[in-house]
Amino acid sequence: MNLTKAKRFLILLNIGFCVNTFSQENSSIRLSSLNINGFSFNQTETSIKENFGNPTIIKNHYNEMNSEVWKEFKYSENSFYFDKNTLIEFSLNDKLFYFQNKSIRVGEHIKKVKELFLNSFNNKEFKGGIGFIRIEIKLNNGNETDMFIIINFNEKNIITSIHSASN
Repeated sequence: MNLTKAKRFLILLNIGFCVNTFSQENSSIRLSSLNINGFSFNQTETSIKENFGNPTIIKNHYNEMNSEVWKEFKYSENSFYFDKNTLIEFSLNDKLFYFQNKSIRVGEHIKKVKELFLNSFNNKEFKGGIGFIRIEIKLNNGNETDMFIIINFNEKNIITSIHSASN
């Protein structure tokens, strides 16, 4: 193989590696496996009070995407959103709650995310001073959903928030 063919081969090999590395699918979690402080995501207004105590604040929250009014339960800086008595989204903004593992919480390093959600960790992005790790949520039968978890982190790789959302 002459030098130009060797260079082309190495360039193509490098491009193939980059495409394969950066186009990996994000990690996913089944809805039934998703938990906050060890409790299932499948919560009602009553069950969340039984598990976490009475919220600091209960108020109506207008969801602009769906033009719906949800009920928001606030525990310190954390919010849990209910539609028709079913938990549909959450936002964790302090150390009071953890996601999946006691080490995946606000104020902790993102290295534990790598252990549980490797593809999502490898696909992390940092834009405008905020880091993003996205974890897809699948139904229990493995079918895709439009729901996902976002773990935000800062320039020191410390988790600053964890929240669920949907497209």
